[in-house]
Order: sequence, then structure tokens, then C-alpha cells
Amino acid sequence: MELIDVIHKLLGPIEPVGETHTDERRFQNLETTITIVDKLLDDLNNVALEADSSEISVRTIGQRARNFLSGISYKFDKHLLKEKKIKIPIEGEIDARD
Repeated sequence: MELIDVIHKLLGPIEPVGETHTDERRFQNLETTITIVDKLLDDLNNVALEADSSEISVRTIGQRARNFLSGISYKFDKHLLKEKKIKIPIEGEIDARD
């Protein structure tokens, strides 16, 4: 079993199925997944801050983290924002949903 399979088993499914009881549980699973992903992204961001270190091993790890985060940003921009036309409020901008 791969690590990702273990993680999926621990977190549980998140895709909605249109059944209220099942989707309530999946929403909880989604909230947990988001919390974990957010924490992991914070960890990666902290490592990425080392991308310009004078120490080669530290710089290598920092650059890998920075490149990964840049790739996520590109993927999100390209696939979600452009294809689905999702608008993300800019800091300081008023969100109409508030």
C-alpha cells in the first residue's frame, strides 16, 4: 500500500454523492483534508524561504520547495481560475459573499 492510500484511508472520501447523510460526513472529511493541506503548504512555504541560502544543501531543499509551490500556483491559475472562471478576492478587496 502506498503512503497516499494510507492518507486517503485516514482522511476518508471527500467527493459528494448527493446523499445528505453521506455528504455531511464527506464535508467533515473535506474540512480535515483542507486543514492538513493548509498546514503542509505552510511547512513547504517555510522551507521555500531557504531557497537563497548560502549553504548548498539548505538551498537545494529550499529551491525544491519553492519550485513545487510555483508549480501549484501555475496549475491553479491555469486550470481553475481560467477554465472555471473562479475569482479570488485580492487582499483588501471586499468579497460579495461576506
